[in-house]
Amino acid sequence: MYKNDFILRLLDEFAKFMGILSGLKREEEYKQAEVAVDEALKKFTQTDLEYLLSFEPSKLIEELVVKKKFTEDMLHVTAELLYQTALIKQSNKTEEDLLKYYIRSLALFKFLQTNQQKVFSMEVLQRVQLLEALIGE
Repeated sequence: MYKNDFILRLLDEFAKFMGILSGLKREEEYKQAEVAVDEALKKFTQTDLEYLLSFEPSKLIEELVVKKKFTEDMLHVTAELLYQTALIKQSNKTEEDLLKYYIRSLALFKFLQTNQQKVFSMEVLQRVQLLEALIGE
């Protein structure tokens, strides 16, 4: 029971964070939004963007699942934050290569789609389809 309560609190915190992030993007506070994403990664997954980008997509899954023992929820948070980072950088018209974020996010969402223990997730399916369209797969 304690584990379920912890997960619910964690997901509630993440939902609140996504609301804050949405507000920052709406107000065009892109630098603050990027900092918020990195802080959220550290808080929810004990990683950061630099670490995640240091792995090729296939190796990233191995690193997070096998070595770091990420749960499905942690993988979902990581995938979503990578996706949100790309959206922030795109909104800010950053010249940085957005594909590196999209590809890693897609790899994690596809992994979740195939390996989820829980139930079918329409959200994950929609995110996979959107990312595939963005990447051109």
